[in-house]
Amino acid sequence: MVRIEKSLILASVALSRAAADLPPPSEYYADIDASATNDELKGQLQALVAKKVVFTYDDAWVAFEDIDTSLAGYPCDSDPTHIPDIYSSYCWAPEKNLETGGECGNYKKEGDCFNREHIWPKSWFGGFDAGDDAQTDLFELWPSDGYVNGLRGNLPLGYVDPAHVTYNSTSGALIGACSSEGYSGNCMELPDNLKGDVARSYFYLSTTYVPVFTPLPSPRPDRGRGHLHLLKRFHSDPPRTFDPSLDLHPLVPA
Repeated sequence: MVRIEKSLILASVALSRAAADLPPPSEYYADIDASATNDELKGQLQALVAKKVVFTYDDAWVAFEDIDTSLAGYPCDSDPTHIPDIYSSYCWAPEKNLETGGECGNYKKEGDCFNREHIWPKSWFGGFDAGDDAQTDLFELWPSDGYVNGLRGNLPLGYVDPAHVTYNSTSGALIGACSSEGYSGNCMELPDNLKGDVARSYFYLSTTYVPVFTPLPSPRPDRGRGHLHLLKRFHSDPPRTFDPSLDLHPLVPA
């Protein structure tokens, strides 16, 4: 059975994520002019995705129980209610007040608990309250190991130099000196099976929340032309584990 991955379901921008309520992609995109490019195409997509339900930050905990069964790596153990993590190999119970393995909470090491990661760091758009509802969009929030999330902070995504890795998570997410073109300092590299998902989430966010989210490309080094090329590579390179008819090529800038 094909699992519809989170960043591929643009039709679910209403954020109910109830698959039974979603039209097939051919119907959802029926009013988009396939010959449109650049700002014209982006404007059409912005109008399409403007119709959405806004969740609260607390709602995200509940939503994770459902939508993140579509993440790469699910099922992550024998319990189908558990959800996988984007920064570690741990499998989480979507419950509060567990000693380990549930919602954060305090953490001291990888595997203690999971939290709600803003995959596009919220400091990049001015902080939580400046997100214009992006801060609780379920394409922006992902279940992540609290400890590894803290290590990432607001580091950009990129390719880490294998000779200068400072942290290697249990899933192979790396933190260390960046080897990506146009980058300096440290960055985080996601496992290959998540690079494309996250890149497409970035394209969605930069389309939906203009001008709150700086459009790609940007003059900033970590979100400029080099970053756009990097995200397009993330989108294209990892092995495809999903039905190509569900891919979001219209969101990928030319």
